[in-house]
Amino acid sequence: MCQLVIVQKRRRWGRCNAVGSTRMAPIPDSPPVRLAEIVAALSLGIDLGFSQPMEHVLRQCLIAADTLGLDALVEVHDHEELKIALGAGAGVIGINHRDLKTFTVDPEVAARLVPHIPKGKCIVAESGIQTRHDLERLKALGKHAVLIGEALMTAPDPAAKV
Repeated sequence: MCQLVIVQKRRRWGRCNAVGSTRMAPIPDSPPVRLAEIVAALSLGIDLGFSQPMEHVLRQCLIAADTLGLDALVEVHDHEELKIALGAGAGVIGINHRDLKTFTVDPEVAARLVPHIPKGKCIVAESGIQTRHDLERLKALGKHAVLIGEALMTAPDPAAKV
C-alpha cells in the first residue's frame, strides 16, 4: 500500500518537517479519479491510501497538493512503490520499515531503497526506530527526518527516551 501523507504548508524544505494525520481516505485505484475529491481530502489534512498504487493517480494527488501549496510525503515500502513515487514526481519520500500487512519491522528496508532515491529528495524514515544507534544508522544512510511513534508511545518516560 502506498500512502500520500499531507505535510505542512510549503516551506521548500530547509528542514523537512512532516506533520502526519490520523485520518485516511481510500482513493480509487482506477480511473476516473475525481480531482475535486482529492483536493477536498488534502485540504482537510487526510492521508490518502492506495492499495494498488498507480503512477498517474499519485501524480494527480501530488498536483492537487501542490495546487493547495502543500508538500506531500509519499510513503513506500519496496522498490515497486518507490519507482511509482519517483515516477509521479514525489519530492518527499517516506520509507516505512513496517510491513502493513504483517506488522513486522524490517530495519533494512531503508538500506535497500535509499541508494535508488535521487539527490534532492527529502527522505523520511518511518517505523521501527527504537534507539540512538538506529537514528545514527539512518542518518548515515542519508535520511533527513524520522517518524518515531511506537518507541515514544510505549516508553515509561518519553522525554527520557528522546
